[in-house]
Amino acid sequence: MGVMDCIPALEQVFKEEFPQAEVQRCIVHLSRNVLARTPRKLKGEIASELRGIFYSPSEEKVRERFADFRLRGAWRKRSRRL
Repeated sequence: MGVMDCIPALEQVFKEEFPQAEVQRCIVHLSRNVLARTPRKLKGEIASELRGIFYSPSEEKVRERFADFRLRGAWRKRSRRL
């Protein structure tokens, strides 16, 4: 597995050299990108939810927490009022 920072050329070379390997986005950079587009008042809540997703004990739990994050959308409703 290769952990990348969303640099297309690097991912392409990695995939050419290791065709059987998977590529995963670096969670630090992914979090920064999400939080850069998050209203200031919601940054703490969203950061906490992201950590809960990223550090889940199993893939099943990750998928469950991510689905809940998307469906619940409490942060979406509040961001419209800001």
